Amino acid sequence: MVKAVHFEKSDEPLYTKFNIKKGELSADYSIALFEETGRNELFYHRVTSDKVQTENIVKLPHEIATSGTCFVRCITDFKSLVKTHSMPYKISLEIYQGDKLLGELEQSGELSYREKCLMFFSDLIEKIE
Repeated sequence: MVKAVHFEKSDEPLYTKFNIKKGELSADYSIALFEETGRNELFYHRVTSDKVQTENIVKLPHEIATSGTCFVRCITDFKSLVKTHSMPYKISLEIYQGDKLLGELEQSGELSYREKCLMFFSDLIEKIE
């Protein structure tokens, strides 16, 4: 899943917010910034399952994120905390500039006993007026 997110050239910080919206889940996730070719990783931050509830916001390095030539990648591995045959889940990644929500990527479905992996991608594009 890829979504373009348009930011304004300003001093307001860009950040991501990882959310478990539905389901009793244990999740690890990472946020990375790549140059537009996808070859060079410019920033990386990983959060383990024991810290997801308290570290769900990741501030992006301002100069890199607002260069207009990079994209955000989020990878999450998650599993159910409840032993059940199937459980609905919903996970999202929100991208903000200051207090303004710029975009949201969301995935939902049914989770069985196994661990699941999702990837979200978002191009960061400077808004031109």
